Order: sequence, then structure tokens, then C-alpha cells
Amino acid sequence: CGGLALSGCGDSAGAVCGNGKVEGTELCDDGSQAGTLAAGACTEQCTWQEFNPDAASSGSAMYPAVAMNQAGDFVVVWRAADGTMDEDVWAAVYDKSGNSRVPAFKVNEGTDGYQQYPMPAIDGAGNFVVVWHIDPMSPGATNENVWMRAFGPDGTPHTGDVQLNTYTGGWQSYPHVAMNEAGKLVVAWSSNLQDGDLTGVYAQLGDSTGQLAAAEPFQANTEWDNTQEKPWAGMAQDGSFVIVWEANGQEST
Repeated sequence: CGGLALSGCGDSAGAVCGNGKVEGTELCDDGSQAGTLAAGACTEQCTWQEFNPDAASSGSAMYPAVAMNQAGDFVVVWRAADGTMDEDVWAAVYDKSGNSRVPAFKVNEGTDGYQQYPMPAIDGAGNFVVVWHIDPMSPGATNENVWMRAFGPDGTPHTGDVQLNTYTGGWQSYPHVAMNEAGKLVVAWSSNLQDGDLTGVYAQLGDSTGQLAAAEPFQANTEWDNTQEKPWAGMAQDGSFVIVWEANGQEST
């Protein structure tokens, strides 16, 4: 579960050759020089820093995911298995240069079954949330729910493990979260058997402190036949959001 952080790249402000910047560039396009250079412009080398977020977690680390805010702070999450019967969700937070802000720590409080499929989101102030599901087929699993936990910029928990689903008659799985800079968020997930015909997509609104907007989730899909699952969400700065998903038996996604 490794990562790369980028530093030292040119910006769009007019810069002169020799001062470590490149005039008229914004992004590094190939890891070796910044942006697309005008004729006669000088190049700047981009510094790539490789690091290992999962050094503190034991056993194998798999299924990493990352979220970044506009300031460049980012949170990395992964599933760690220690070789026994435990699988937990871990996270670490870095700034845009790859410097550690919050060292790696275990996210979930619960220990029932395998905690899997983590997804993070982070707001402009550095508050972040992590969502995940529990594998109902794992040893020791006593639930099959989707969960969320919220943290402050320094990793201090805002909440304990928050159960997002209220329906418990089928497996709840594949949560995805999106958050804007103001800290508004939307979480979507697959819910088996809840809509009366295989799997549907359900969602909940909330904020970066872990507060949910309603007591009950809402259903995102209006077509109920067959399977709608594995959603992905996005949220705009004004709080508008979209949710997409896979559909079996419909003509399109």
C-alpha cells in the first residue's frame, strides 16, 4: 500500500529561469518536468517522494483508496489483515508534499468479521470520514452493515462507528462517499433485498462531523427490477450531488 507525493512543481505565476520555477506551467504531466513548456522555457524537475502509509499496520495491506482536498491534504485508507481472523480498516493523513499529518491508525472500533472496502473523503478544513462494509461471510461476522466514522484534522474521532443503513434484511455493501470543501457529504451503497427485487442503491446525506441529515436513507434508483449495485458518488461545492451505479437488466448504466 504505497503512495507518491509530488512537490517542487512550477506554478502559473510568471517565473524566470533559474529560480526553480517554470513560467506558464501548472501541472507535472510526466513526473520529470512541469507542464507543457513554451519554446525556450526552462524546465523544472518534479520531486516524487515514495512512502509507505501502512508501515504501522501488521500483516498484508490491500485495497487502498485516497481522497484529497483543494489544499492538497490527503487521506489514504486500506484494509489490513494480520494473518489471524482479523481484517481492519486503517488510515493515514498527509499534506501535499507527502509529510505525515496523522500517522497510520486503525479506523474501526468494531471487531466483528472482516472490515472491508474502505473509502475516504476529506473537507477543506482537513476533517475526514471513512466508510466501509463488513463481509457477512467472514468468520465472526454478526452483522452485514455499512459503517462510517468521522475524524478531525488531527485524527481525533468526531464519532464512533456509525451504522448508515437501517434495513438489515440483506447484505449492505460497496459504500462510496463524496464530500465538498464545506464538509457536506453523501454516502451511497448497495442494499440487498431492500427494494423487494435483488439489490438497490441507497444513500444518506451528512457532514464531516459524522452527523446524518435524516433518520432514514433514501433510494437512489427508480428502476427496481433486477440488480442495481456498486454505486459511486460525487458532490459539488453547493451541495448538489450525483450517484451512478451498475444495473443488470437495464439498457444502460
